[in-house]
Amino acid sequence: MQYFGGKFRQAKAIAAKILETSHNPFPLLSPFCGACNVEFELARMTGKPVRCSDANADMIALWQKLKDEPEWEPPRMSKERHAELKASNEVSAERGWAGSALSFAGVWFGGYASNRRGDDFHRNGIGSLRKQRHLLPLLRFSVATVPFEIPPDVRTLYLDPPYAGTANGYSHRVDCDFWDWVKTIKQEAFISEYLNPAGLPELIAKQRDVGVTAKKEEHKRRPIELLLYKRPG
Repeated sequence: MQYFGGKFRQAKAIAAKILETSHNPFPLLSPFCGACNVEFELARMTGKPVRCSDANADMIALWQKLKDEPEWEPPRMSKERHAELKASNEVSAERGWAGSALSFAGVWFGGYASNRRGDDFHRNGIGSLRKQRHLLPLLRFSVATVPFEIPPDVRTLYLDPPYAGTANGYSHRVDCDFWDWVKTIKQEAFISEYLNPAGLPELIAKQRDVGVTAKKEEHKRRPIELLLYKRPG
């Protein structure tokens, strides 16, 4: 599923690097699972279960309903229904679908998804779900907000928090200072970020030129995607 920060394009590379670096990463827990793209790839590559949690109860409700009801698919919805769900406080799978797949640029309820080309965002989202759905039995879902006590049998964490300085920042799904919490983790951890204040080893480091002028020579190389590695202990 294409969802803001969901690693739709990077999922295969991230999953492959996790498996290359960690010889035995399971049981693996992902406490910011969101769109679950990396988690699906880990399950596809290994055939092993992945524990997925998120503070966004609507996203978890969506994944759980898709898993429990193999014939169910999210219904089409009007712009008016999208607005109703945005204003609602009731957790539901339909709200999870509206807030992610049917929202502008994949930002959580960032406006009803549409463009001048007339793309069918519902159909595109359903197509993505159908490609991944056979892997749902390998994913274990729960609602949880960081920080929480990590189960003692967990060997590895994959952490993809809402990036600092973006529309959601860390505050949307993290009830602590993220990096202070990382320091308390005893397990090995793989962290998707674009900042590295802890100076951790960078397994993936993608950059691009960023600037406000048309002169490329005035642009600066800045990281747009990092995969960091925290050793156990």
